[in-house]
Amino acid sequence: MNAQEKVSSKQTIGRFEAKKNNYIGKKVKDLLKDLKLDIQLVSFGGGAPEANNFITIRFIDDIRNSDKNAKSAKITLFIKEHDRATNKLFQSTSGLKKRIKRDSVRYKTNEDMLKGYENLTIVEIYANSDKN
Repeated sequence: MNAQEKVSSKQTIGRFEAKKNNYIGKKVKDLLKDLKLDIQLVSFGGGAPEANNFITIRFIDDIRNSDKNAKSAKITLFIKEHDRATNKLFQSTSGLKKRIKRDSVRYKTNEDMLKGYENLTIVEIYANSDKN
């Protein structure tokens, strides 16, 4: 994985999907090591016996140059584990979709934002950005 292209801008996220096979079967923490962009928002889906668990990670590379009409760059990780304990990680108590927003005081790193999810196994990845 050291030969991987590091994800350092929104433009490289679209190309990330072409290299996704390097992460299939790996842990979330392995993917986080190659992300050089700050995660802005993480959304969680699944959490039910009939639904696949997934994590959607959204980025912004430069707020000053951000186009308000552009689609956000994102990577969606589909997770292998689907037991009762793992499903609880993906469930929201409020009835709304579970989300974590960037808070530089509480979450100093991307790894901090996904603490508790870092040892889950990736089975599929979908990546895209407004500029591929």
